[in-house]
Amino acid sequence: MRVVNAKVIGTGRDPETVVRQALTHRAYRDDFDAYWCVVDVDSHNTLSKALDLAAREQIAVAVSNPCFEIWLLWHYVDHTAHIRPDGLRKALRKHRFADKALPGDFPFERYQAAVDRAVRAAPESSAGSRGPNPSSSVAALVMLMVEGI
Repeated sequence: MRVVNAKVIGTGRDPETVVRQALTHRAYRDDFDAYWCVVDVDSHNTLSKALDLAAREQIAVAVSNPCFEIWLLWHYVDHTAHIRPDGLRKALRKHRFADKALPGDFPFERYQAAVDRAVRAAPESSAGSRGPNPSSSVAALVMLMVEGI
């Protein structure tokens, strides 16, 4: 069994700020094997700058387009059509989501189905790049944590 030591730091800001905060944390604690940022495409003007900075500084970035909620939806259903954030929130309400809170019975064990759906939706999507709508390279982060891939 693979043991993963993860520290999650939620900032809720634009992608460049998220990457800069990861760099700050790494400067004070460089004992992790990898540093990842998880960001949305949304309408952030700093996404390209953040991805360039992360690549230079060897920080991995999982980008979800249009937003992280697509990754959550893929735990329930296959979805490959363009979707807006409000459409994602509406689709997730059918699965008992309220705002950004996960339902108590969220199917974490369905991560492999979500990975498969992410790959089908955007096979060219990879960490550190902006994929098409819908896409999420969170799948790469999850597979790294689960299987070391």
